[in-house]
Amino acid sequence: VGEKHTPSLSPDRQHLAFSWNGGSGPHFSLYVKLVGTEESLRLTKQASIDFNPVWSPDGRHIAFCRIVEGGTGIYIIPALGGVERRVRETHWQEDEFYQVFWYFGRLSWSPDGKSLAYSDRTDTNEPASIFLLSLDSLEVRRLTSPQGSVGDYNPVFSPDGRTLAFNRGSQGMTSIYTAPVSGGEEQRLITGV
Repeated sequence: VGEKHTPSLSPDRQHLAFSWNGGSGPHFSLYVKLVGTEESLRLTKQASIDFNPVWSPDGRHIAFCRIVEGGTGIYIIPALGGVERRVRETHWQEDEFYQVFWYFGRLSWSPDGKSLAYSDRTDTNEPASIFLLSLDSLEVRRLTSPQGSVGDYNPVFSPDGRTLAFNRGSQGMTSIYTAPVSGGEEQRLITGV
């Protein structure tokens, strides 16, 4: 019943995190369920749009995206419930959520657990870029600077944590790129249609 989106399997493959609107309505909360069971644990309870859960490498925490007036950003919560905390304010908009939610992921947790890659923009008139957020210092570094109309989404760390793959949307096409996490030249791998 209702809409369920952005499923994410825990590192041990025992739990599934997902976004659900509870059966109806415009608000989405995060839920976790043990694989093979019917019961779900509700993690978030705000009147917000919570989506795109990603597990920490040790499986103890979940980072997620939230869109809500005055509190939009990246949050982290213990995987089995507890106090959530916002680690980064973002510029995501509710209307943008409904336009790109179905196609683009926003977050990726680094294999060493020390940073999050995310897609955002610093101004509503510019395309989205990929940024790196240090979870120790909460400092942010821009990794990409696209020129296209849509921008960069779906960041995913390589298993060794040295490279990020991402989608770049521009002029009706979506391509796959990579970029070194340490900084450097982007490389286009596949040109989309």
